[in-house]
Amino acid sequence: MCNEYERHIRWAEYCRMLDLSLGIPTRQSELDLPPSDDVRINETAPVMREADDGIELVPMNFSFPPSGARGGPVFNFRSEGRQFDTTNRCLIPASAFVEFTGKKYPKTKHRFTLNGAPFMAIAGIERGERVSDNALDRIAQAFGYEAGYFTAPRLPLDAEEAAASLVETYSHLEIVPVGPMTSHRAVRDAARCDAVLIHRPEVSDVYDDDIAGLQEWLDLASFILSDIADPPPSERGRRDLYNDILACVGDLERRGLTVLSGVMPAPQDRLPDWKVAVVSITPRLTDPGAAKRRHLMVDRRVVTLPSGPKTT
Repeated sequence: MCNEYERHIRWAEYCRMLDLSLGIPTRQSELDLPPSDDVRINETAPVMREADDGIELVPMNFSFPPSGARGGPVFNFRSEGRQFDTTNRCLIPASAFVEFTGKKYPKTKHRFTLNGAPFMAIAGIERGERVSDNALDRIAQAFGYEAGYFTAPRLPLDAEEAAASLVETYSHLEIVPVGPMTSHRAVRDAARCDAVLIHRPEVSDVYDDDIAGLQEWLDLASFILSDIADPPPSERGRRDLYNDILACVGDLERRGLTVLSGVMPAPQDRLPDWKVAVVSITPRLTDPGAAKRRHLMVDRRVVTLPSGPKTT
């Protein structure tokens, strides 16, 4: 394989080529195929590989680590006399690849494209590398666990214990569709709910006032849109209210946060139509992929109203 290539591929062309037979996961977009004038050894770039729902784009390092203490990165495999049927094959999308000639620096650079095609793909091999125990400990601590959480020996559970553990961990979770809170519809859907649940993992307390302000705006909108508001708001008044809430969301996003929202049906005793607006606020620095998230898992127990006194 070459040691440098370029990637200027229009997302529409990429979709057209793959949708002919292979398909593209719905979670992916042009953000997964960013343009680049040159991709070099040891840089991260998107790679095409097979997934359950089509051909996905996954960022990977361009080259394998050196095979020896004095070796350089491995980026080229000769195919003559070798078998690759037991390897994980992949494709590297490119608009052109580059070869160099000459013995003195700077060498002459030659750019090659595929005539009559919007892009090409370079055959590659995907290989995972073992993650060290030290790296796993750092990952565990980043999630709030003690060092050794992923590496310490565990006593095996019997079938009943394993089933009970799964029920305790996952049986209360509800899948809630979410999306960016950037439209009047998203605000209106949240405001028409009976309660608001704000989830803000890893968000610093310096944002407390802004997040409290967003909750107050949503509470106000919920009251104004309710049946008890008198007089009911005009169409223009509702639009102005939605714009004020979106401005509050925009302030949070300009300060480095991602705001998602969704509606969770949460029927209660004697309140079968009870709904909760779920608002997720996360830092882009530690959760850069949040903007593409389309679902959240919410514990139903969190949105269950306390039981009132019972009479007989």
